[in-house]
Amino acid sequence: MSLAADLERNIREAWLKLRGKILSDPQELARRLARRRKKCLTQPPRAWCIAIRASDRRITPAHWVITPEHAMDKDHPEHPYEPIEHEVLIQKHALSRYCRPVWIARPGQQVTEVAEMLGVSPAALRRARHAGFFRENFYKNLGGRRGKPIPVLFNPDALDPAAGFYHAGPHPVWGSMWHHLPELVPDDFEQAVIRRPHFARFSPRSHHPDDPAQFTGYRWLCPSCKKEVRTIFYPLPVRTLFDCWFTDPAIKLKLTDADLLDPPPPTFACRACHRVHYFISCHRNGWNHVISYVTGGMLYGSEVEKPATFRGERKRARSRQLFREAKRRDQVLRRLLNGWTTHQIARDLLMSVQSVYRHLYALCSQERVKGRRELCAKLGSVHAQPGTQYEKAAERREAVLKLVLEGVTRPEMARRLATPQPTIDRDVKLILRKHGVRRRGELAAKMGVELPARYAVYAEVKRRYLAGESTEEIALGMGLTYKAVGDRVTRIRREERVRGRKELMEKIQNAELTGEKLEIGK
Repeated sequence: MSLAADLERNIREAWLKLRGKILSDPQELARRLARRRKKCLTQPPRAWCIAIRASDRRITPAHWVITPEHAMDKDHPEHPYEPIEHEVLIQKHALSRYCRPVWIARPGQQVTEVAEMLGVSPAALRRARHAGFFRENFYKNLGGRRGKPIPVLFNPDALDPAAGFYHAGPHPVWGSMWHHLPELVPDDFEQAVIRRPHFARFSPRSHHPDDPAQFTGYRWLCPSCKKEVRTIFYPLPVRTLFDCWFTDPAIKLKLTDADLLDPPPPTFACRACHRVHYFISCHRNGWNHVISYVTGGMLYGSEVEKPATFRGERKRARSRQLFREAKRRDQVLRRLLNGWTTHQIARDLLMSVQSVYRHLYALCSQERVKGRRELCAKLGSVHAQPGTQYEKAAERREAVLKLVLEGVTRPEMARRLATPQPTIDRDVKLILRKHGVRRRGELAAKMGVELPARYAVYAEVKRRYLAGESTEEIALGMGLTYKAVGDRVTRIRREERVRGRKELMEKIQNAELTGEKLEIGK
């Protein structure tokens, strides 16, 4: 008996066993009906979606309505040697013909024939052939052809033309319903989708900068998000337990329409817009997802017995390459042991800094150490290792603190320490915050250091201004220009967040009455 038949039998038995308990408990019923509005059931599964690839070679003006008709004609005088953007009208008859599964006739068919049935190039089947997805035989002089033996491919299962890489159909747990999905589309369905040609460079180093990009296929313009995508999907409602054998509890108990399953929008869009869910049989929640979909959220995976024929499988077999030399990693390790920095290694090996960190992470995991220094110590390196980012930052901030107390300006600090000024500004801000002060003068007073004379001028102007002297009196008494005093007075008002001397005096008097401590005048 097939896996789908075993699953149906187990689901029926589980529902007959538990439905009395579920329907008699209002709280339990409400909890299970609420699952229909959650993420696990509002995302359509990939097995119940019709998919169309933009680069499908079977999309031609012969069976599809394309506007303009000459968009794919590279010999047309309006756009010679390249296709242009066009509109494809998707209709029911085209879906029934080109979205149905493909079977390979026994004992097999040639690579070109299989590629033509799937709407891809023969080179696109190379990865599946190398992975052993097809049974491949070679026949010499097949069809009267000379030369190398002709490969013949065969696979007993149905192939999905819109699937990626291997063109494998959905997991057998979903049954064979996906073969007939195009027949469930309404007969009068029509939707126009824009298709654009895509140009790119396979290897930029092998092309001259003035050479044009190569045509690599087509991309759909998603009708919803207007992004270029490879594939668009048309989700269909999942056939549940209550569509064949039993009545839905929401209908039987005459509940609200909100407790029913909402059908997905009947339109083509990209995977992100429809939030298509890809089933993974080896995932820890894979079985629970299947049971939730086919029972409308009324049963959990733990309540249905797994058939003996159900087992988690990987579409892409995991293979380890043993005894393979990692030449690039050995080059990085040799330079790490010599005490090179990551940027020096990246420049010398013509690779990115992120790649160097990835090799370093792999080496530390392999030797089971926590960092670069432990790695070099374990492997017996005699060279001193550069400091970490945090150690370098701590050393730099010590130097910045010393220059701050010496009265050096921030641009001068950046020049002396050979560091960008935004980094210096951030370090000064962190130093002031660490000591609980807002300005350099407060930091110097807290640490008992006397700043140069130019910083004492501002403190004297502030003291005279708070004592009640006018701007003219301060300028005459200190021998400064009126503009120099005015700039410092403006700075004082900005720091204390006041508009004038009167408002500042009122702030001081209110603070004295309330007993609040102010730092004005310090």
